[in-house]
Amino acid sequence: MAAEPITVHYATDGDSWQVIVSTGARELITEASSLVSAREQAEDLIAEIRQDTPLARAVHLLDGDPVAFTAAYLRARHGLPAPARPALDEDADLSPDTGAGHRLIGRRQRYDWRTPPDREGW
Repeated sequence: MAAEPITVHYATDGDSWQVIVSTGARELITEASSLVSAREQAEDLIAEIRQDTPLARAVHLLDGDPVAFTAAYLRARHGLPAPARPALDEDADLSPDTGAGHRLIGRRQRYDWRTPPDREGW
């Protein structure tokens, strides 16, 4: 049976980061001034928890998302700015479905194989 994973939750609290490292039985909390130092402190807490469960793997989460944590950590580690959010095109058709089996993606129409085609449109 696989060991229960160690979850590492990161949350920003103003200028500091709060780190909660937990398994089903234990929970350890620390604070750090940056995401990079929070990650380093999390490794110390993970090592402490691994004394009880040596085979447990750690999952790092930012707002519950491991991909968001990885992206934020790599940006912070390498000194990269946060990505700019693309501007919303006011003329874009944002309706989820523009016809049976078709979905408008950007300015191109693409067939969605999961939706059966409308026989009248053939």
